Amino acid sequence: MSSVVPLVSGPVTSFPHSYIVTEQGTARIWGHDSVEQAQQIVDRAAHLAARDELRAAGRTFGLP
Repeated sequence: MSSVVPLVSGPVTSFPHSYIVTEQGTARIWGHDSVEQAQQIVDRAAHLAARDELRAAGRTFGLP
């Protein structure tokens, strides 16, 4: 399925990244706030079949 998940249990990096690249695509996240980063990742890097579920999970965390 998708390598993008709605929540991780702890920090996964100690520095900001410019892009997230998966087998499904590339999300440009540098220069975006956290909401825009989440939208970019779901829209461009998550597996198509997982996007609706990820958007629903995002809404439970207060994302639009």
